[in-house]
Amino acid sequence: MMKRQQILFAFLTFLLITTQGACNYPALNNIELEEKSVTPILTAITITPKTQPTGEEPGAPGTPEAQEMAQPALSYAESLAVPAEKVPVESSWLAEGQALALMTGDSLLLYQGSGQSKPEMIPANQPVMLATSLAQDQIGWVEQDNSLHLWSNKENKEVWNSSPASQTVTSMAISPNGNELAYSDFASGFYQVNLPLGRVVIGSDHDYWLSDLAYSPDGKELAGVDKENFTVYFYQVGIPEPTRSLKWEESASPVLYGAYFSPDWHTLAWIARGTVQLMDVQSGQLGKTLSHEDFIDGVAWSPSGKSLAVISAFTDGGSLKPGVVIWNTQNGMVITQVTTDSSIRSISFSPGGDRLVLVLESGRVMLWNAANIP
Repeated sequence: MMKRQQILFAFLTFLLITTQGACNYPALNNIELEEKSVTPILTAITITPKTQPTGEEPGAPGTPEAQEMAQPALSYAESLAVPAEKVPVESSWLAEGQALALMTGDSLLLYQGSGQSKPEMIPANQPVMLATSLAQDQIGWVEQDNSLHLWSNKENKEVWNSSPASQTVTSMAISPNGNELAYSDFASGFYQVNLPLGRVVIGSDHDYWLSDLAYSPDGKELAGVDKENFTVYFYQVGIPEPTRSLKWEESASPVLYGAYFSPDWHTLAWIARGTVQLMDVQSGQLGKTLSHEDFIDGVAWSPSGKSLAVISAFTDGGSLKPGVVIWNTQNGMVITQVTTDSSIRSISFSPGGDRLVLVLESGRVMLWNAANIP
């Protein structure tokens, strides 16, 4: 028995010595170093459990960020009920966005408030051009005989008109305060009307004809586009001759479709074929260039001037389809784009920027939620 115990004791002692000495063996030391070199890699890819949002982090359920991320930039809301015999061709907002005017081939339709199914009829004889004054709740239009008309929505009546003219009217604009109206004709005439007086106070002829007339936000300045020479002329209200001009020198297109000011008059959008060229109004420096697959049929600035909606077809599902592309004019990136079942005649943002109206060639008038468009 004693001998067996001695043998067992000797065996255990041998094992203990062997185990302690192993750490001095080079092979075992190398194994230990390899384990240490792997440890940082394992730490770097460690996956930590995902905690539940507290409601305060950006993007947590219930926060404004989460609601914005969950909502599309543009979503369909409704279609206006348009009388079957009427085919709208143009739209314009008034009454600070509480009313929408639609021009058809033989009349004007006025939708008051939201959700109204039946529009009011404004007496008009074959209107061909539409203009509105947002703050003053006025609607202006040009009829086929080149007579001009102004309707007061507040008074519910026509408050001014001009006699028919032989020259084709090329543009019309109403001042922000509702006291002036400007128009131009194809014979290079440019006229400013004092509405309280009810007559033309400034009339001038130039070597060019103007289109796309627009008043500055403060109503002190007027601008018109000379499409043939890719030039925008600026006029002080009450002055017959231009005080300055801007020219798009670098256009590769032989044809200018138009030029449109942002609501704050900081940026000008030149339109030629499938290109939108942005320009700073004060300096004349070129900004972003927005290129499209197809020709451009119209544009609309958002009220902030940070976005531009462009009517232009684009490839969707392997074929070219009519639609709208909405651009961020600050970085030149597309915000969103939508297709429609027929070509688009007209587009406009509501003054609050929460709605976008599309007038289709099919006669359908679509309202889209646009509150997420900057």
